[in-house]
Amino acid sequence: MKKITVIIYATLLVISGSSCKKFLEPGEPSTQLNSGNIFAGDATATGALLSIYAQLETSLVTGNLALNTGTSGDEFLVNTASSIYQDLYNNNLVAGDNLTNHLWNSYYNLIYQANSILEGLAKANSVSPSVKTQLAGEARFLRAYCYFNLVNLYGGVPLVKSTDYLVNSRIGRSNVEEVYSLIVEDLERAVTEVDKDYRSPSHQVSTERTRANKSAVEAFLAKVYLYRGNWSKADEYASKAIAQNSMYELLVNPEEVFLKSSREQLWQVQSVSNNMNTYIGSRLILKTVPSTIYLDKRNLALYENGDKRKAAWFNYFKSGTDTFYYVFKYKAGVGASIKTEHSSMLRLAELYLLRAEARWNLDRLSEAEVDLNKVRSRAGITEISGLTKQALGDSIFLERRRELIAEGGSRWMDLKRTGRIDSVMTKLKGANWNPTDALYPIPLVEIQKNNLLVQNPGY
Repeated sequence: MKKITVIIYATLLVISGSSCKKFLEPGEPSTQLNSGNIFAGDATATGALLSIYAQLETSLVTGNLALNTGTSGDEFLVNTASSIYQDLYNNNLVAGDNLTNHLWNSYYNLIYQANSILEGLAKANSVSPSVKTQLAGEARFLRAYCYFNLVNLYGGVPLVKSTDYLVNSRIGRSNVEEVYSLIVEDLERAVTEVDKDYRSPSHQVSTERTRANKSAVEAFLAKVYLYRGNWSKADEYASKAIAQNSMYELLVNPEEVFLKSSREQLWQVQSVSNNMNTYIGSRLILKTVPSTIYLDKRNLALYENGDKRKAAWFNYFKSGTDTFYYVFKYKAGVGASIKTEHSSMLRLAELYLLRAEARWNLDRLSEAEVDLNKVRSRAGITEISGLTKQALGDSIFLERRRELIAEGGSRWMDLKRTGRIDSVMTKLKGANWNPTDALYPIPLVEIQKNNLLVQNPGY
């Protein structure tokens, strides 16, 4: 394991970086990996792939996706004069804001690395066939994940599918349908390539769920199809993953959901920090007066009496007469060196709610109720039955809000894809809200470098 970790971090030095022009600049020390020896064997090729997973945490992109969208939306309040966080909360972003630019740059850096791995594997003769297939599937999965978040944050974005810098620097924006076509293409292929078991860095069967397996890809495909309104496909792929009940189950105790290797998790990102478990946990947990954001306590009113999630997933910090609430899904904050938690990316409760929504749209209302009640029952609240279609749909949407708070931008994206964002945000933000605020601005520096990029309306 130690050897693989060294490989991962050495590979990080090679294939990360903002320019994304090539693997190594002239004169790089010979002890560094280069594009030739990265694909000289299974271990180094795997290290290159695992470095992308690691950067989802080290680049802070996984945590910032939830924090930024929750602040733009209705999950967090700000307690700072910082113009960046004020801009997020007041939906007054400009194209030079670092927080939204960071998401764009981080995702494209990871996409570039996924592309480089796919290109390298296609030429590699020294990587064993089974490992090559597995790594290619995971690279496609990660590329799809990055494009999914980009298209939901920014709308149509450039489709970068190679490592040719000159070509990439002259790509304009594709439309939303084209972006989703690539996402589906990548995932449909990945689902045939990755193994049904989770794999360790040495490709042994693992209890850790920090690499994509077949069920994780199926779950993500279900999510993508739900967002595109393909209810039958969403139902089909969610059902495939849910059916793996020897691997996954809803945990009775909500306190255990976010522990590493939890049986509710389909995909997690492993912590690589020495003094914390997850970046998102370190940012959400309050031990002092918040310096940036904290939970809007109006969210707590959404939970019914007796809901176990309210006691397990929220806490507060008092300072004099002030009380600041925070999301407490992750229990390990800054200073937690013992690794007990990983960042949650896909989990079973979301799949049940996803399938409930798909079946609701297919007018299979009794089946939708069963799935919704799986989540309600685990939360310790009364199961529902016999609701009208409208009431059932509202219940599913509310349950998503309660279950997935502060997870992966789910609330912000749900508001947009269901057409509710203008009515909800106008009520909350008043004159600060404009319909064009539903998309983040394309970074100004990218537009200055590439005149084929067109800015989103309103910026």
